[in-house]
Amino acid sequence: MKWAKFLSENPSIARQPVSEPFVVGAVIQPGRCLDLSQDVNRDIVREAFLALKQAYDVADIAMPRNEPSGVGDNDLVKRFLDCAVFEFVHQMRESRKMEPFDSIRAAFPEGEPLFEGAKVSEKAHVQICVRNPKCILGYFRPIWDRYD
Repeated sequence: MKWAKFLSENPSIARQPVSEPFVVGAVIQPGRCLDLSQDVNRDIVREAFLALKQAYDVADIAMPRNEPSGVGDNDLVKRFLDCAVFEFVHQMRESRKMEPFDSIRAAFPEGEPLFEGAKVSEKAHVQICVRNPKCILGYFRPIWDRYD
């Protein structure tokens, strides 16, 4: 909800204007998940990055970069590089005739530390990207006024 409110207050960052911020909840069965809490899956992403970098180097063009959304964005929320690497993971699997991933799950340690010396941060969250709509078993609009 904080992200939706942030986008409504900063329309230059949003892809489309957010006039009424809200959140959609979902019941998700992740299926074949590229879960980045697992070593084997992090290795897949590293391999994709190296192959993508090699392709960009051969073509002599600059790799996409993660960028700040504005002044003070140290988390680089415009994740063009990350997106390119994940898309390349899927292209590699397809070219190798491997089953596609249905979803991706990753932790994002964003924001300032919660306290001095902490590795836990104020905006830390787990994000799930669902690629296969059959993984969504249901959806709902949570009642957020209870949690604000």
